[in-house]
Amino acid sequence: MKTTILTDSAALLPTRLSTATNLKILQIPFTLADQTYYPDQDASVAQLANLQEQAADSLTEAPISLPKITALLTDLQAEGYTDVICIHLAEALSGLGANLRQAVKKASVPLNLHLLDSYSLGAAEGNLVVAAAQLIDQGQEPADIVAHLKKLRHRQHTLLIMDDLKNLRKTGSIARTSRHLENTLLHRKSLLHFTKNGDLEVLLTSSRTKKILQNVQQRLSDLTAYARPQHLSLVTEDPEALADYTAELQAVLPSAQLNSQLSSPTIFAFMGPQTLLLSWSE
Repeated sequence: MKTTILTDSAALLPTRLSTATNLKILQIPFTLADQTYYPDQDASVAQLANLQEQAADSLTEAPISLPKITALLTDLQAEGYTDVICIHLAEALSGLGANLRQAVKKASVPLNLHLLDSYSLGAAEGNLVVAAAQLIDQGQEPADIVAHLKKLRHRQHTLLIMDDLKNLRKTGSIARTSRHLENTLLHRKSLLHFTKNGDLEVLLTSSRTKKILQNVQQRLSDLTAYARPQHLSLVTEDPEALADYTAELQAVLPSAQLNSQLSSPTIFAFMGPQTLLLSWSE
């Protein structure tokens, strides 16, 4: 038995892992003004932001073709792998999971494929990939690895602070149980959260950034009584906003280790400008 991991470019990974030979990363393409871009080839966040502003439109996910997925699986089989653990970004944002399921059904490649919706993106998705890699190194069976990842997935949280939801209207969906959402009449920010079922729900909308941040602070403070998060990840495309939010959150949880980093092109493509992701594990 030989197991590898397949994930996508929405996962934020440590450098040592992103170059591992037993990890394959699907680059999620996106389109703008009839042009297709790949995050690892020809588009930085700054370039995408400029293109999006000039086109007065939002980026849209382009599907990864079934033949391309099948070709990758064929290559993995030729390399001697017997099992592939596929950890992909939340289906609330992307159709990649559905495409992978279709590939699993139609592929004639003799591989055991194990699909896992991360119910997230960014650091939370990356944490699942890191955990899977560690368990593979320990010699764990694929089924046991997936069972462990499902438990870890339910202990993770990802909050999104978004300035504009037009990207979500094109690439994602919001749970029907969420409150009615309006951000067209006023300049509003929205605080969203991935539920334990992988749905994206709206927690709060406000025209005041301070109110949104106070809500985030309260949620983190409420955890300190029973499950103080020791490691938090903060991601945004704006360096100034990254510094401001980092300072605010460090004041709320001074003992926590806060990992701050700029958005990747894929995260920017799905979330749009002026978006912040905050992730932690219970």
